[in-house]
Amino acid sequence: NGITHTYNKLILATGSRAFIPKDVQIDLPGRFTMRNKIDADKFKAYLDATGLPPEEQHVAIVGGGLLGLELAAALKHKNVKITIIQRASRLMERQLDKVSSKLLALDVQERGIQIYFDNEVSTVFDDDDTGELSISLKSGKIFTANAIVYAIGTRPNIEIAKENGIKCGRGVIVNQHMQSSNPNIFAIGEIAEFNNQLFGITSA
Repeated sequence: NGITHTYNKLILATGSRAFIPKDVQIDLPGRFTMRNKIDADKFKAYLDATGLPPEEQHVAIVGGGLLGLELAAALKHKNVKITIIQRASRLMERQLDKVSSKLLALDVQERGIQIYFDNEVSTVFDDDDTGELSISLKSGKIFTANAIVYAIGTRPNIEIAKENGIKCGRGVIVNQHMQSSNPNIFAIGEIAEFNNQLFGITSA
């Protein structure tokens, strides 16, 4: 707002935004990311506008991580049909070992959620006749859905640090005291990078 503040210590906690692949046109109808309440409200309004009851709606979720699975569970609770497209060969591969990941996949599939493993979205086209999206996968599978949600990770908001000469990698590089390359500036949460690792949450 053009106001100048002075400080002794500055903590950067700018969080992150949804990662969107370069070839995805997220501003077209039916394509969503899910990071905040505004995203959720837009998504809900879009599904409501289809005029279809929940059991006749179909949502494709790209990403079988925590966010994708949480969204799938919430939508399934409303009886929406769900398809998950997962690039890896298992769910939540960063948090779980192979056995627990397999048990999780069985539980998800028993709830009637379709999962396509080792797969990626190839193209998403609008079907003008039905108002639905036609989604084709790298494996050759093609199906239609009312909406597609990209839940494939986040990108730290580190622009303010970069622009001010603070050392950055994928995040703001910090030492064991959460101190950046400027000793009076600290970084916490999703933007902090320690030992070449991003942790995603402040408590970690």
